[in-house]
Amino acid sequence: MSAGIQNAIYRIRKIALAAAVLGTAAALVGFFSAREDFYRTYLISFLFWWGISLGSLALIMIHHVAAGRWGFAVRRICEAAIRTLPVMIVLFLPIYLSRYNIYGWLGHSEGPHHEVVDAKRLYLNDGFFTVRAIGYFVIWLLMGRFLVGRSYRQDENGDPSINRGLARLSAPGLIVYMLTVTFASVDWAMSLEPEWFSSMYGILFVAGQALSVLAFSIILLTRLRREEPLAGILKPVYFHDLGNLMFAFTVFWAYITFSQYIIIWAGNLPEEIPWFMNRSGRGLVGVAVFLTVFHFAVPFLIMLSRLSKQRAHIIRVMAIWMFAVRFVDLYWIISPAFNPKSLHLHWLDFVMPFAVGGIWMTVFCTLLAKRPILPQHDPRFPLRQQEK
Repeated sequence: MSAGIQNAIYRIRKIALAAAVLGTAAALVGFFSAREDFYRTYLISFLFWWGISLGSLALIMIHHVAAGRWGFAVRRICEAAIRTLPVMIVLFLPIYLSRYNIYGWLGHSEGPHHEVVDAKRLYLNDGFFTVRAIGYFVIWLLMGRFLVGRSYRQDENGDPSINRGLARLSAPGLIVYMLTVTFASVDWAMSLEPEWFSSMYGILFVAGQALSVLAFSIILLTRLRREEPLAGILKPVYFHDLGNLMFAFTVFWAYITFSQYIIIWAGNLPEEIPWFMNRSGRGLVGVAVFLTVFHFAVPFLIMLSRLSKQRAHIIRVMAIWMFAVRFVDLYWIISPAFNPKSLHLHWLDFVMPFAVGGIWMTVFCTLLAKRPILPQHDPRFPLRQQEK
């Protein structure tokens, strides 16, 4: 890796480390002074950064299956993000240790019962919750180890047959990813309101993770694009391809979100409508309108233009914006489960993302700086042709 890129990554790491230290100190104050808000904001922040690690796993598998040129630009970024999964296990521990405070259905053998929740006890129980969480992380770690390990091995020996192995794993791996993320989103997010259910909920998280990692990758690439070897490789066509992907997943997110709403609205079933009722109270309607306009309509109109996706400064602004509104979307999904029918903001909402994100970014930057920023011997990416 060139000294210029390495220095830029180290500068980002210094900022991330400062955010981690200051954010964690503030979060500890919140833990002792506002315990319920701590649980709520920590869960939202964990799911946000977990989505980048898992979204990277999906994006790199799509690249290995499709072999699109866009994938070579983000490949090392995604691989470094995948390697943060052990950190996500550590960051999940506060949620697991506080699970009785976060998930009301755990350990409730007395008191009022909801017949829908009682019918789900075979799935919603402490032991199975633990087994599933362990299973998810084991599967993700094994998939990540194979994908990243084989990619790094190709850097060393240039074996073209490695690509076939990566593609063979990636095709079924995408199915495994979809299933595990769906069940994990049910366990860690949807079960906050266990009487409610939606078959589209997991796909909503999949679309959100793809958007998050694309936005994150574009932000980082536009920051490093002036340094060699990226300066000679990252032509406008790469940003155009990544912008097209971000555009596609923006439309997909809007389609899934609207479909979930219209199906529940049309069905008008008492088991389903409370979820939306809890998110239509004072202030929360404004958040929903904000997401409609600024998570879909405005990005849709801007990214329709070919020029807006080819100009690095424009696509960078769009990526930063999408990265931010992804957190707002998660807030709208998760927060009303703790404080239904009203917008509830606490100072931890602004601190916790930096505490968790600072830790994640510090590890990510350390891992990213250890490898070349571009694949070295992938026969599908001959540098001499890219430089012509």
